[in-house]
Amino acid sequence: MVNCVSWKFLYPKKPIILHYHGSRIRGKAKERRKYYQKADSIIVSTSDLLETLPDATYIPNPVDTELFKQLNKHNDNSAVYIIKHQSEENLGWAKRMAETYGLNLSFRDRVANPVPYLKSSKFLNEFSYYIDRGYVKSLSKTALEALACGLNVITGKVKLFILLSRISHFTKSM
Repeated sequence: MVNCVSWKFLYPKKPIILHYHGSRIRGKAKERRKYYQKADSIIVSTSDLLETLPDATYIPNPVDTELFKQLNKHNDNSAVYIIKHQSEENLGWAKRMAETYGLNLSFRDRVANPVPYLKSSKFLNEFSYYIDRGYVKSLSKTALEALACGLNVITGKVKLFILLSRISHFTKSM
């Protein structure tokens, strides 16, 4: 893999556009500085990254609303928290949120027991609530997909998002 420093040296007239997702830059800005300083433009996928890279352009992750849609009514207290590499503190946060809202919480380990992308919508539709990571001030892509599936999303930034049933109407009218 060629980094942008090498690319800029090899092709000085070609523009370099970096696209950062949270885990690639969050908390690592100083060590990645040599890369993003050489970029002509930077795009970030979550709004909280603008605190780290204020000159970046925020373009939210797109959600495929043909794949991610509500398949059934979500009127029980089932909730899921997907574990990737969160600390015990974040797992505790998810448990506290489930307790606060009276939810029956299930955990899914994204690394040990992944859900194939094309089956993610069906998996999310098994629940009424999705508990997003509590340590970031933005919604994850999975949270956006959960919203498209009609789930309520609990997140660290605003605590509770309730999806309006009009989202499918809105996306169809676009």
